[in-house]
Formats: sequence, C-alpha cells, structure tokens
Amino acid sequence: MTSELEAEEIDTRLFNLVYFSSFPLSVLYSANEYVELLATFSPTISMEPMKRGEFLTRIRGLIDDRFGGTISKRYAMTLTIARKKNLNSNQYLSSS
Repeated sequence: MTSELEAEEIDTRLFNLVYFSSFPLSVLYSANEYVELLATFSPTISMEPMKRGEFLTRIRGLIDDRFGGTISKRYAMTLTIARKKNLNSNQYLSSS
C-alpha cells in the first residue's frame, strides 16, 4: 500500500508554496540494530524494565527466526519550500 505525501498546510495569506517533493528511503536493519532503534522510542522507554526487556528480546527473536535476521523499514522525507509574500501589516489585518 502506498500513499502520496502532500505538503503540510501553509498560511496562504502569508506564503506561496514554491516547491514540494518527497524522498523515499529504505533502510535494512539487522535484528540487533532494529532492537537498538526501538529502545530509543518513547513508548519503549516508558515500559517497565522487565516488560521492555522481554519485548525487545521477542522482537529480536522474531526478526531472526522469521525474517532471516534482517528487516527493511521504509521511510519518506519531505521538503517544502515556501516564499513569504510581500504584505504590509494593513493587508494582513484586513484578511483575517
């Protein structure tokens, strides 16, 4: 399943959208690398230590046992460029 990324909404009273693009990226992680990454996420950090350890151990085992020791994660970065409109303060105040 793919979905198209779109530029975040900008205040068109103040800016003109100049450019938007997305950059897909696929990263291959070993089981240990992915577990190290997961350990940095807030939901994982907030787990009770014993539950966190069990969770990460199970994830590592799952990747090793079912996926041959590696998984691929897909990410997308976006770039949005907008240009500030040349407005005087009276123009902005009258349009709000």
